[in-house]
Amino acid sequence: MIGTTISHYRIIEQLGQGGMGIVYKAEDTRLHRLVALKFLPPQMSGNEDAKQRFMQEARAASALDHANICSIFDIGEAPVPGSDATQLFIVMAFYDGQTLKYRLQEGALPVTECLDIGSQLASGLQRAHAAGIVHRDMKPANIMVTDHGEVKILDFGVAKLAGGLELTQTGSTLGTAAYMSPEQARNESVDHRTDLWSLGIILYEMMTGRRPFEGDYDAAIAYAILNEAHPPIETLRAEVPHEVAAVVDELLQKDPANRYQSAAELSAALEDVRASSAGPPGKTTRRVKRSGWTKTQLFSAAAALTVVMLVAIVGLFLNYSGGVDGQPAPATSSGTDQARAIAVLPFTDLSPGRDHEYIGDGIAEELMYGLSKLKDLRVAARSSTFYFKDKNEDISTIAEQLSVDLVLEGSVRRDGDNLRVTAELVNAADGFQLWSERYDRRIDDVFAVQEDITRSIVGALQIELTGAESSRLSQHGTENLAAYTLYLQGRQQWDSRTEEGLGRSVELFQQAIELDPDYARAYAGLADALTISADWGHLPALDAFERGREAAETAVRIDPDLAEGYVALAMIHGQFDRRLESAKSLFEKALSLDPDYATGHQWFAEMLQALGEYDASEVHLQRALEVDPLSPIINASQAIPYVSSRDFEEALRWSKRSLEVFPDFDMGRLHLSMSYFGMGDRRLALEAAEKCQLIDCLGLSAMILALEGNEADARAILLRIEGINGGSISPIVEAWAHIGLGEYDAAAELLDEAAGLGNSYLNYFAWSIYDPIREDPRFRDLLTQLGYP
Repeated sequence: MIGTTISHYRIIEQLGQGGMGIVYKAEDTRLHRLVALKFLPPQMSGNEDAKQRFMQEARAASALDHANICSIFDIGEAPVPGSDATQLFIVMAFYDGQTLKYRLQEGALPVTECLDIGSQLASGLQRAHAAGIVHRDMKPANIMVTDHGEVKILDFGVAKLAGGLELTQTGSTLGTAAYMSPEQARNESVDHRTDLWSLGIILYEMMTGRRPFEGDYDAAIAYAILNEAHPPIETLRAEVPHEVAAVVDELLQKDPANRYQSAAELSAALEDVRASSAGPPGKTTRRVKRSGWTKTQLFSAAAALTVVMLVAIVGLFLNYSGGVDGQPAPATSSGTDQARAIAVLPFTDLSPGRDHEYIGDGIAEELMYGLSKLKDLRVAARSSTFYFKDKNEDISTIAEQLSVDLVLEGSVRRDGDNLRVTAELVNAADGFQLWSERYDRRIDDVFAVQEDITRSIVGALQIELTGAESSRLSQHGTENLAAYTLYLQGRQQWDSRTEEGLGRSVELFQQAIELDPDYARAYAGLADALTISADWGHLPALDAFERGREAAETAVRIDPDLAEGYVALAMIHGQFDRRLESAKSLFEKALSLDPDYATGHQWFAEMLQALGEYDASEVHLQRALEVDPLSPIINASQAIPYVSSRDFEEALRWSKRSLEVFPDFDMGRLHLSMSYFGMGDRRLALEAAEKCQLIDCLGLSAMILALEGNEADARAILLRIEGINGGSISPIVEAWAHIGLGEYDAAAELLDEAAGLGNSYLNYFAWSIYDPIREDPRFRDLLTQLGYP
């Protein structure tokens, strides 16, 4: 069939196959457009009832003209190759996108997207039902979500025209078992309300990632549909608002008389809950159901809604204490008792091909950056929020692990120059949706979308901005979309912390700068990438540090309020220049601009080790952990000040805790080994070091083996270290091996070499591994040279 031409339709590829037909992608050679051709399977060509049902689908669907129903263009017959038989086919619109069934393979969808899809489906069914057409086979496989976010109902192949000929054989059930209504399961006569039940199943599945009635075979599913209650949505996904779950509950009433009585009524209910979600916090505008409810049901519903409103009011009072006349008091950026805390999750990429992930990541990062400018809103750090990327964790769990009370999530979809962004802000304590919105814009409006979302969050939380804060929210760093895209891609590569990723990030930041020479954040990103690449031995240290210095100085010259720029410059001053007091001042300025900059706190804490300020170092590491609790490097670094201050019991506790959370993170194993070494337990120190893949651990292993008298193995490891191009770190870990071997002259020469290259390990000369040479005059001179007190 592929490559042949039927009438004036050239078959390109097969798209799918179902019980009522095979679908091909084809080109309309007259109108030069892509279409979908649906053929009745050849083995069913002799079945007159199937042909009638197929024709009925075409007539029924072609009579409908609605944005959420698949368009029918033509109908025809084609000869079956090698026989005298013919094959019926329908010509339908071709849509780029995915079926909802495919989408649900990834799990539950954001609540705002569920409501959006549900509203579009209700609108399509409203049109069909008004024409007397009942679908009777609503299921995710018959729903297409296009790349533009439009929802299309497919396959009216089991539709019946009210008052028309009933083609279904007695005793047969055409609806797929899991989505059948109770009346279908009982093989009773059905009307439009059967479609509303099926839509309830679909909404439930979109919100929870599972179906409400399950079983190992069709009969078991039918029994559950007829006799069992579905698990409440809130027990499976706490953040789904109560009023949203109530809509689904109403759709899943086993008696059709207790469901919504029309798709129009359902549409109104969905719009109400969407409006309440986007309105002021706590406001519920969902309408009470039609008068067909019993008095008991109405009383229960009213009582439930009253409880919800009371809980919301109490919650708002607790969250925004100090209001008058029953109104919540606005939180000002200059003086609330306690700042609120928000986690911005990476926005899910729903683009065709899922190849615009960096846009979703970048929007999340930019929102964090914008929100971090508000003094009374603590923002969880990127590495912690991105820990939950592609994980199907519920909002309450995420909030608990990140110690936040608000969670922002969303999705992005790019198709050419079109961009759709959805976002919703959820109160983690009760799952109540404080705000949600969908933006359909051009890609070059992405900056405006980000600012709109930030200001909407400010409004939802009733934060009053100072003039300076409001002005900063409008600053995007660049108006060049291509430069911004390159910057986002550079940060994505930087996050990998691999040699390849860091190298690529340097290239991307440089390309962004070429497009916009005044893009301060791109310069700061370049400085970060060059500094870490030098520190980890991926680039020649001297050249990389000098280039990093130039980039950092340019960043703060362009934007004197950019915390990242000052932190990057502080790293150069402290790590390479050894101007420790200057570095300290730069770190302090950066953290005054952005108190929630976790990496700034971490790097400042490392430098404070060299000044002997262990208590201050501990404070900054704790602050970094508070902001970024799921960062592997920040967790592992908690042990460092205790190793330096010789509190090895505490260092051991933090090292073990780090490895409990991140068992494969080698820096945690290194600090565990250092802790045991300081406690005098060389056996456990060696055991931890040998499980670690870092070059640092090789040096420590060689030292321990040498101290234990195993010179042969120690020298074998030393040879391995000498063959590794570890950049500025290599002479330091080589020196550890020579210290263990008692070769102090060689160790001193290597440490002098390291001092000229610059490395973060130069901050840790208080560690006990240096005790054998601590009184050596050359080592004492080196400490003085490096600025140690």
